[in-house]
Amino acid sequence: MTFSLNAGTDAPYTGKPYAGKMAEIPGHVQADYYDVAPGNVNGIAYHRNQDARPGPERTTGDCIGLGTVGSDHVSTAGDKEKVGEIYVGWTDPGDWWKYTVQVKEAGTYYFGGKFAAGNKGATIEATFTPADKAGQEVATGPLEIPTTAGFQPAVEVYHVWETLDKMAEVKLLPGTYVMTIKLENKGGVNINYYVLTKKE
Repeated sequence: MTFSLNAGTDAPYTGKPYAGKMAEIPGHVQADYYDVAPGNVNGIAYHRNQDARPGPERTTGDCIGLGTVGSDHVSTAGDKEKVGEIYVGWTDPGDWWKYTVQVKEAGTYYFGGKFAAGNKGATIEATFTPADKAGQEVATGPLEIPTTAGFQPAVEVYHVWETLDKMAEVKLLPGTYVMTIKLENKGGVNINYYVLTKKE
């Protein structure tokens, strides 16, 4: 499955990196650092069934469905999570976000992330499109996110987090890409970050 840069059009992508800084691969990509679109228009750098709004989590006026890790958040093993981190939440099927990223080295990368999922059957897909459109798009295909329900019965399921480091492998060349993350099938997934680790 593939999807174009601008919600079904071939127009040049106009989103820009949040805070003017691209995430580097290998490394972490914060889920709440999705690109900024001109005028914060929905359907360019993100697609949600919510309107953009001001919020303390983002300084760009396009805060949508973002939450803050509190003292009651734990891992599936019961370890306390770092208070104050921002995550993408209140998700629905069909939501997507774009991130302009810089791949530093050619290679095969493991794709993963940190998630809290209230339902079984939610899938996520990552697509990497060269920013100049000269190269070939690379996609992980749909990846199921296991639910974190049942790990910590005394904690709200959306506050129980699991880190998944090796969900898929992608081969990338050096350069600038637009990484699109699309949530499919089911919502109820909170996303803290994505991680790409070079396979040795």
